[in-house]
Amino acid sequence: MSTTAGEAVIALTRDRGGWRDMARSYQVLIDRDNVGQEQRGQRLEFPVAPGRHEIFLKIDWCTSPVVEVDAQPGEVIELSCRAGGPARHRPSRRGLRQSPLYKPRPISLARR
Repeated sequence: MSTTAGEAVIALTRDRGGWRDMARSYQVLIDRDNVGQEQRGQRLEFPVAPGRHEIFLKIDWCTSPVVEVDAQPGEVIELSCRAGGPARHRPSRRGLRQSPLYKPRPISLARR
């Protein structure tokens, strides 16, 4: 991928393994803007301006944790993602999962 002088790159790789979500794409959001769709085994690169950025992934009503990065000019920031958490979220006896503060995170996203 070619970038303009002074830009940074966010490189996102999705693991090939696992059966969950294997036929589905994750929406890639950088600074809350939908910048693309990532499929299983794919690597995408997104040029960004230097500075702080928030990256997260979304599928249906579920999201990954937000990863914050401070991009420097010319830097390539490597992130990886995969299906994470249980395939189904069962209500707990104490009702924690029914709390408005509980948000399932079935996508794992981390800096490499």
